[in-house]
Amino acid sequence: MISKKELLTILKNAKHGEEKAISVYVKHLRAAIFWLDMDKDVAGKVREKLLILFKETEKHKKMVENLIDKIKKEEKDAF
Repeated sequence: MISKKELLTILKNAKHGEEKAISVYVKHLRAAIFWLDMDKDVAGKVREKLLILFKETEKHKKMVENLIDKIKKEEKDAF
């Protein structure tokens, strides 16, 4: 079992880590696309995948935020 406070701390840290990670990934991959002599079709596909990754991360972030809100409203203190 884990306390409500501990669980919320873990979820908040996970959300923060994910937000940081995606920005770093996108930044570095965009730089790689710019600096590498990459075929335009390949670069376009990489951009498409980055957009999918970004959108999915945003969805996941929203799910974690909703879970945090739900747990905050719970009266119980053990999960």
